[in-house]
Amino acid sequence: MVQIRVWSAVLVLGGCVWGCNAVPLTASLWSEAERREEAASYFNQGVRAQTDGDGEQADRLLDLAVLLHDDDGEGAFYVAKRLLDAVKPDTAVLLLEKATQEPGQGNNPLLYGVLARAYTMHGQEKDTVEHCRKKAEELVRAAQALLGKPASPSQQDREGNVRLMLSAGRYCSEFEGDTDSAIALLRGAVALGDPNQPTRADARARSFLGLTLARNPGAAKGADEASNLTLQAAQYDPMNPDLLLAHGAALLHEGDFSGAQRVLREATDLDPNNAELHYLLGKTYARQQLFAKAALELDRALILQPQYDLAVQERKRLPKPLPVPASASEEDFY
Repeated sequence: MVQIRVWSAVLVLGGCVWGCNAVPLTASLWSEAERREEAASYFNQGVRAQTDGDGEQADRLLDLAVLLHDDDGEGAFYVAKRLLDAVKPDTAVLLLEKATQEPGQGNNPLLYGVLARAYTMHGQEKDTVEHCRKKAEELVRAAQALLGKPASPSQQDREGNVRLMLSAGRYCSEFEGDTDSAIALLRGAVALGDPNQPTRADARARSFLGLTLARNPGAAKGADEASNLTLQAAQYDPMNPDLLLAHGAALLHEGDFSGAQRVLREATDLDPNNAELHYLLGKTYARQQLFAKAALELDRALILQPQYDLAVQERKRLPKPLPVPASASEEDFY
């Protein structure tokens, strides 16, 4: 990746001159995959700095990881989830408390959902945890009030409503297990989208709706609705590993294993530090009875995220011992 090496050099040079302010100056020039790779690097450095007792440096590095991970304002959500996976709820609490005070961030139920989880792991009082959950539920109700209403003539307001309904739908799915509400909100977000000039938020709404329908095929309007939605989203930005992940997962759930393999391989090439991608690719190989490849990908997922229960379970389902490949093609991993 020549481009990322060039911009990494710019970042290092800029950091010597401008400090952390160099990142915002150059980050907009990177691809999604490049941003994600740099975010992962800063996250790992931040965790090491914290382990070494350098809290100030850890805060700076984690802030950079937040900035780079997601330019839609949800970087704090993703970084906090990784901190919880690393059993660092105190750091996640500090990061999320700061994030919810940022302009425009206080209306994202996902942040309050993961903050409630971080408070619980941190041993905070139940009242504090419940306050976060109530705030998230309040935002979900605000999103539900938009269902069936016409799109705002203001592009800024329309996109803001799409983002709210999208995050509310994801909250219902991830934190409440309320699939019906999640699908209704995600369909509402898609309905508000601009078919002529779709935004990144519109693409993400289609992607998350498609992924949710893939996991709940009984709610889909047609056998291939999930893969169609996720394909439309992926076409908006073919280099976005999150959009490719959703499309690959939809193809996997629909039984198109060769299509899922192709898409998920592309996504893992773009985002090799994504444990979920390796898990899904491993699961796809297992369904194709390519067990050696499946084991390799699942092991990669578990190296990245040792407590990944789904990957652990899928790994246990593989034959023991692994059968010898019938041909040399499975041995040729890449």
